[in-house]
Amino acid sequence: LLEQGDVEGACRAFERALATEPEFPDAHWNRGLARLVSGTLKDGFADYEYRWRLPEFTPRHVDIPLWHGEGLEGKSILIHSEQGFGDTLQAVRWIPEVFRTSKTLTLEVRAPLQRLLQQGLKWLGPGLEVRVRNAEKEISGCHGSILSLPGLLHAEFWPDAEVLRLPKPKRSFSRPRIALVWEAGRYLDDPTKALEYRRKTIPLDDLELLCRAIRQRGVDLVLLQPGYDIPLKADFLEQAQLMQRCDLLLSVDTAAAHLGGAIGHPTWLLLPWASASRWQRNREDTPLYSTMRLIRQPKHGDWSGLI
Repeated sequence: LLEQGDVEGACRAFERALATEPEFPDAHWNRGLARLVSGTLKDGFADYEYRWRLPEFTPRHVDIPLWHGEGLEGKSILIHSEQGFGDTLQAVRWIPEVFRTSKTLTLEVRAPLQRLLQQGLKWLGPGLEVRVRNAEKEISGCHGSILSLPGLLHAEFWPDAEVLRLPKPKRSFSRPRIALVWEAGRYLDDPTKALEYRRKTIPLDDLELLCRAIRQRGVDLVLLQPGYDIPLKADFLEQAQLMQRCDLLLSVDTAAAHLGGAIGHPTWLLLPWASASRWQRNREDTPLYSTMRLIRQPKHGDWSGLI
């Protein structure tokens, strides 16, 4: 029901399940996603925390206390990343608020994000450390997941996303330039993620149509897909720097789109008809990112119609 766009029907179905089994974690988690589609953030984030009762979500740092949202005056806190790169980039907006009340904050992320966040959050000043997950270092204080922060902060709206402050490069080109990302993350071992990859990725024939149409309009293309105009092993700081040398990012629903939003770069997001809950439904803008425009398939699987 949710993927067919019937948010109200999906919520009713999850609530019937919860009437039978009030602590059923799958129903809570999925109702949370449905609530986020409709913009009911506080209740949606509360339901989202039920993911920790599912076997595929393993808590980290169980040897130190878990933060429950209480005051952090004079305390140290470790915030660790969870799930995909895009999820971390979407959630990094909450770090300044947590950091303001803590003595020190350690942000633990996967290696490709470290340099970007070190440089982009440098404006927060000393006391903030960005390190790679699983680094051998003694941990003190309390900890929490970066995706749990909006629930712990009782958020009812999305704060400003443009928290990554990078130096702006000088324009060194005369013709308009578009950075293009057409493929979502290749997590193909899991059937659900493989379905998401196929749904979000532009097929080759449609990609050729898109590239040809852009070039016919006198616009240069920069292929921001790793392995093309950027090295396959490039990190997110390198991707951000090349993105900033273009007038516009044109991206499918993948981490590059969140990167564009988090650095305040003009971004057009190309969405499948049944898009993720964060993008809601039937709107061309998003409360997540002020510099982003949403362009949706007119019907399921219709990339050529979107183009």
